[in-house]
Amino acid sequence: MKNAIEDLYQRWVDFNKQKVITVRKRPLEVSAFQAEVRLLVHTFEGLVAAEPGDYIIKGIKGEFSVDKKESFEQTYEVLSKE
Repeated sequence: MKNAIEDLYQRWVDFNKQKVITVRKRPLEVSAFQAEVRLLVHTFEGLVAAEPGDYIIKGIKGEFSVDKKESFEQTYEVLSKE
């Protein structure tokens, strides 16, 4: 058991010695709309309920996802409103 704990600790130390870089997600333009009623959305994870105020996002590969309003507004910048 001691060897397993020492091995785990050593791997943690090795990880912490790695050079850490700061990155930004590449800017991609996607389509989205804000739900006005409760909707069920087919996503890669299965059916996901979108509540009023949530955003439904269509990704670059045609996939759909649901994002809470607060998270959407922190992650996405609105480029145009149609």
